[in-house]
Amino acid sequence: MRIGATQLFFPEKSVAESLAYAKATGYESLELCVNQEAELKPDSDEAAVRAMRREADRLGMAIPSLVPRECQGFASPDAAVRARALEVLRVSIRFAALLGADTILVHPGQLTPQVRYDVMYANFREALRQAAPAAERAKVAVGVENVWNKFLLSPLEAQRFIEEVGSASVGIYFDVGNFVPWAYPEQWISMLGRGIKKVHFKDFKRKAHQFVPLLEGDVDWPAVMQALRGIGYESDVIQEVAGDEAGMRATAEAMRKILATVVPMSAQDFFVEYIALGRAGDKAGLRELMHKQVRCPACNAVVDGIRTVTADAGLACPECQRVWMQYR
Repeated sequence: MRIGATQLFFPEKSVAESLAYAKATGYESLELCVNQEAELKPDSDEAAVRAMRREADRLGMAIPSLVPRECQGFASPDAAVRARALEVLRVSIRFAALLGADTILVHPGQLTPQVRYDVMYANFREALRQAAPAAERAKVAVGVENVWNKFLLSPLEAQRFIEEVGSASVGIYFDVGNFVPWAYPEQWISMLGRGIKKVHFKDFKRKAHQFVPLLEGDVDWPAVMQALRGIGYESDVIQEVAGDEAGMRATAEAMRKILATVVPMSAQDFFVEYIALGRAGDKAGLRELMHKQVRCPACNAVVDGIRTVTADAGLACPECQRVWMQYR
């Protein structure tokens, strides 16, 4: 996985300046904005877009995703506004292909009293169905972000929605921190699986009810990383935390720590491997396994493997021993 930043925090900078700034503060990729105030506009010509790609290549930076602001019009009661959102989405798909980006972040806008939930659901689903063929041809994914907009509030509903759109090129752009107040991001990740097209890193403190710097909130980062690895996610993780220089550098460092997280094995997986290695007489494999971390399914504690099987020393949790006896 590469660590990336988003231009959302400094849209006033040119693309060249933004790319250089992100690189200088420790990032490998940069998500670009598409709006009338940014350099990359919906009406930018292809020559200008290709020049942005050349600059990214020169700096050794990737452009993994785009954020078109006008896509927030999908929630509008005005058909003309929704049509414009679809037009900008199609343009952004074309730009993504030119820039080497593989994902478009779509924030569909806020649910309001003027548009009933089921109507917004149907309008947005139909728009994505219309955009899907262009995305498929361009090999670009459209990722609907989970945001505070009163829409798609559970992983079951989000999964159902993308299944109803009916295209492998339409999925979820998953923001780790956004739903921490009422959900567990690792569960969303495991349930949505390959439907996740891109990931934003944020952290959130439930008690204070506010976003906080990475590693200072209530996100269970080992569980999140285990879930991401479990679904085979290998693309960019993009911070949506800070844009000032000190914040950018500190966040890049925190992201590297998160990506370096050693994901503990489950007790069940540990014992299955333990028995298999023992039967095979693989002493070297057993020695290595004894130093791997194991998460207890009962107390959630993380211990070294050697402690997990040392019942006579009184170090193993009874639940770990129950699993051990089951597989013995």
